[in-house]
Amino acid sequence: MLEFFYPTKPEWIELMWKNWNNSHLQHLSFPFLNSYPSRFPNSPYQRFWMYLYYSESSTQDATLKGTVQYRVRVIDHNRQSFPPKITHIHYHNNIQQPSGNEKIWFLVDRIEEIECNNRLLEAKDFNHADPSKRLLQAIVNSIAPCICNCKIHTKRNYP
Repeated sequence: MLEFFYPTKPEWIELMWKNWNNSHLQHLSFPFLNSYPSRFPNSPYQRFWMYLYYSESSTQDATLKGTVQYRVRVIDHNRQSFPPKITHIHYHNNIQQPSGNEKIWFLVDRIEEIECNNRLLEAKDFNHADPSKRLLQAIVNSIAPCICNCKIHTKRNYP
């Protein structure tokens, strides 16, 4: 399965997981604001894992900076949001409304809290899918294809 690296903040993920769980809806949908990724599956229905990376600049908790604690299984992506009847929609702001800056929306059917060898994954556990590129440089304004070099252990998941 393809894999991608998504830069984000820890507090956003925890709130997203909690709200999706409380909604009892089948799917989760959330956007990416910075840009439309250039290296994405051609078919919107091609499933892939997206690792949620706590970027150094956006993470205040020093123990979480530069780590990956969660991954989501994306089952679809689109330039527009997905229908809310079976989908919990999570926005990047506290008022739970679109900002108008959303470049791509993801439809997710699973979220996992993960680890590798009893520790959080770190950026060094991943490589860019293109060996000539550096992963952390590629995610400055985008989402990058990656390869995870760790054997993943799932601590908990939803649903």
